[in-house]
Amino acid sequence: MPYRRRRHSSSNSSAKGDAAGSGRRRVSSRLVKRLVILLIGIWFGSILVVALAVPLSFNAVDSVMADPPKEAGRIMQLIGPVSARLFLVYQIAEANRAMFGVWGWVQLGLGLALFLLYVFAMPVHRLPVALVTVMLVLAATMNFTLVPRLETITRNLELTPSATTAPDVDHFLLLHRGFTAFEVGIVILGSVLLWLLMSRSEATLRSSSTKEEFAARPGITDR
Repeated sequence: MPYRRRRHSSSNSSAKGDAAGSGRRRVSSRLVKRLVILLIGIWFGSILVVALAVPLSFNAVDSVMADPPKEAGRIMQLIGPVSARLFLVYQIAEANRAMFGVWGWVQLGLGLALFLLYVFAMPVHRLPVALVTVMLVLAATMNFTLVPRLETITRNLELTPSATTAPDVDHFLLLHRGFTAFEVGIVILGSVLLWLLMSRSEATLRSSSTKEEFAARPGITDR
């Protein structure tokens, strides 16, 4: 039965080729998923750092005013405690403004990178793409709306005690709370995205293993 042997050999070669192609696609898919996880991890870690930096920096004003270094204490006595406090608040607000400006663009870049990966390098599913799109929209809103307002507030802070200084600081803190609320939304959406990615990865791995076992089974031999 030479014909049957050749046909059996050809089917085995085809199965091996399909298995090799499936293996290459699986490796490529794993690399993309690892990149997605890496980007989300960087995003989450940076959000935590930014969220902690602002309140800690403003709390430092009270610490410095309560127990200033010797030289700083002399300067505070010369300019007065009220003016010294206003200057410290202004300096910290300016530092935070610069940080928010950089972070806004970094966050927008992370969101855009995730969006492109999900649209062009991964199987398209509506829910993950929708989640990434919302994350990108939130990042863009913060970068183009909240960050410019934060910059305006810090630049308008006055270094003299007046009735407008405290409201400006309160407005800055209010905008920062809004910024934080947006960041919390991104963390929630990103966590759901990670959960979907992990659950689908496990399902795909089980499906691929089943297909490979089926392809590796020998064909019916000639009797």
